[in-house]
Amino acid sequence: MAVAVVLIIVVSAVLYYVMGKVASHSEAQSAPTQALYTPTACSPDMLDVSLAVDGSSAGGTVAFTATLTNRSETNPCVVDVGWGNTRLEITSGGQHMADPLACKPGSESKRLLLDRKMSTTVTVAWSGKIAAEGCPSGGRSAGTGTYAATYSFTDSSAKATTVTFALGNGRAAEIPTATPSTTPEPTLTVTPDTHPEGADAAGTAPADEVATAPATGPSEAQ
Repeated sequence: MAVAVVLIIVVSAVLYYVMGKVASHSEAQSAPTQALYTPTACSPDMLDVSLAVDGSSAGGTVAFTATLTNRSETNPCVVDVGWGNTRLEITSGGQHMADPLACKPGSESKRLLLDRKMSTTVTVAWSGKIAAEGCPSGGRSAGTGTYAATYSFTDSSAKATTVTFALGNGRAAEIPTATPSTTPEPTLTVTPDTHPEGADAAGTAPADEVATAPATGPSEAQ
C-alpha cells in the first residue's frame, strides 16, 4: 500500500513537471509570432518611397505622386503623411522655388498604418507658382526649364526621394515624359492600394489599435 502511494506521488510530480515545461515552451513559441503583427513606426529600412510627376505647361499645375511601400516582412508600420510631417521642395539650379505643402493642404497630421508588403499613394499638387518661402500660391509663375522635386519626412520615416522634370511651353515632363494634370490648387490626396501579388494580405487597422481584422487598404490612424 505504501509503495502504491509513493508511486502515485512520483508519477504526479513527473506529470506536473512535464506540463510546466510544455506550457513554458508554448508561451515562448507564441511570443515571436505575436511580435510579427505588432505595428511599429515606419523607418527608412522599412519604408520605400518613389516619386512620379504628372504636369502641365510652365506656370501650370503639376501633380506629384509618392508611392509608399512597407518592405518589412515582419511588422506593419505607421507613417504620418500630413503636411505637418512632410515637405515637397521644388528647386531649379539649386535654388528653392516652391513647397506646395507650405500651403497646408488637407490634414496637418494623417497617420496611416501600412501592412507588411503593402503600398499606398499620396498626391500633392503644385499650382505652378513660385515663392522664396511660405505658400507659393500668390507668387509669380514658374518659367520653362529643368526642375527637381524632393519629397521628405520631418520625422525621417523614409529617405528623401527626388525626381527631375522639365517645364516647357507645352506640357511638363518627368524624364521620361509624364501625363498632364488638371488639379487647379495645391491638394493632398491619399489613395489606398492593394497588396502586390504574392504579398501577405493580413490587412491593416487603426495605428492606435491592435491589427486584427483583415483589410485591403491602409487605415488612417486616429
